[in-house]
Amino acid sequence: MSNLNVLPGAHVRIRYATIVNYAANALSLGASLLFAIIIARKLTTTEFGIWGLIFSYINYIMIFANIYTYWLPRTISRGFNTALTGIVASLTLGTAASGIYLLLMYGASTAFNQPLIPLLLSTLILFENYVYEALSFTASGYKPEYVGVGSLVLRVAQSIFALIAVAMLRMGLLGAVLSAIAGRGVAIAALAKLEHRVIFGGRFEFKVLKTWLGRAWLPIYNGVLRAVSSLDVLIVFLIVGVEEPIAYFTAIYSILNMVYRTIDVQSALYPRILAKRSVEDVEEVFWLAYVLTIPIVVGGFVFAPQILSIYNPRFVFTGDALRVFILSLIPFFLRKIYRTVFVGFERGDVEDASLLGSALFEAPTIWYLVMGVYLAILTLSSIIFKGDVLKLLIMWGVAFIIRDSLVSTLFALRLRQKFGVSLPLGRYLVFLARFGVASLPIVVFGQLVTIPIEVSIYRMIWKVAGIIIYSASAYFAILYLIDKRMREIFWRAVARLKDTLGVKM
Repeated sequence: MSNLNVLPGAHVRIRYATIVNYAANALSLGASLLFAIIIARKLTTTEFGIWGLIFSYINYIMIFANIYTYWLPRTISRGFNTALTGIVASLTLGTAASGIYLLLMYGASTAFNQPLIPLLLSTLILFENYVYEALSFTASGYKPEYVGVGSLVLRVAQSIFALIAVAMLRMGLLGAVLSAIAGRGVAIAALAKLEHRVIFGGRFEFKVLKTWLGRAWLPIYNGVLRAVSSLDVLIVFLIVGVEEPIAYFTAIYSILNMVYRTIDVQSALYPRILAKRSVEDVEEVFWLAYVLTIPIVVGGFVFAPQILSIYNPRFVFTGDALRVFILSLIPFFLRKIYRTVFVGFERGDVEDASLLGSALFEAPTIWYLVMGVYLAILTLSSIIFKGDVLKLLIMWGVAFIIRDSLVSTLFALRLRQKFGVSLPLGRYLVFLARFGVASLPIVVFGQLVTIPIEVSIYRMIWKVAGIIIYSASAYFAILYLIDKRMREIFWRAVARLKDTLGVKM
């Protein structure tokens, strides 16, 4: 296996990489919002539901990508250059997966009477995802900030193409699929350019690929979990029998997904844990994750109808459901942190020990158990509230909260039992309290000011932009006063800006 000169994971700059990713993801947030608005407003409710189902179908066939994405950050962060091997694996497995997907799409079109051409063309999205993930997971092992850059390029390019194909040319679902294809193509080119030295600085090693394939059961075990996680949409669709609740869920989930992508907590932490096997960096990551999560949760809870109206006024009635889903962000990021630490401490893969009893096996097993509970709750809710879309969506959000809270608890227990490691949650609660206090002006503003829903998207965006500017300004001003870490980051940023501009201190 070709070696890198250092342990890249140990040299990842957590704060720098996280802030760069935050900046890139914040910029991509605008592009994602533009894309989501175009899709939500220009597609019919049925087409929008099918759009959500397409990505569920894709997730079912993405399981084979785990064969290389699972090992790429673990090898690269520890000094082994497996980048080119990962690229070759992505091209090979992506081609095979595309053949399977084509058959699946033909069957879905026939069984559910869904448009054949957009479904078949979405095969290209699947193939591109295989290649994009190889590049993204390669970057996560040594330059996690590239993950945010790749996401930014993808979202901006995708939005530009959607503006042309969907908004201007009115190509509907077909235009949405073509926009997704084009956006991924541009992002792949950008990441390949950024990573070309590492990719071509190594070599394709069949022995490494053979090792990965020999251990394929473990990443596929994780990959099947990815497919199982997408069963929720299909279960609801099969029980309810119409695309309407899927369309509303897709709108709500796209809002959550923008937050997921903006607050990237594990990209910088994972390589550091792998290389150093220490939890000294977790506190920094927790602070960086929740310094944005808490005001987003508060703002989303208070202004849920206004946010939904930007997507489409017909989504506003699901405001209570969005509020429940927004609350799930709190256990979601805690789960991400615990899982990163849990699997990062495992050394069985480099010590050639049995992986069956390792944290690498336990982590997805815990997820399978909890997913069973989650899908059971969702199935029962779909049966009971089949005729009430809003109540069904609210219960779906409750299931999200139960799922991520339960997973976080189980990871915390196993981390202590297996590795003797506990995270100082009491100290972390102090951070959350400060973030909560700093978020109070958002609540006060929501109580004192009535913001009516506008049919005009431009007026509504202007109003929501005003809310965001006010909320962010008030939040960070108060946090600066009550949080020492916030003050340190602010003045370091000022000093770096002065150095960049050549201004003397």
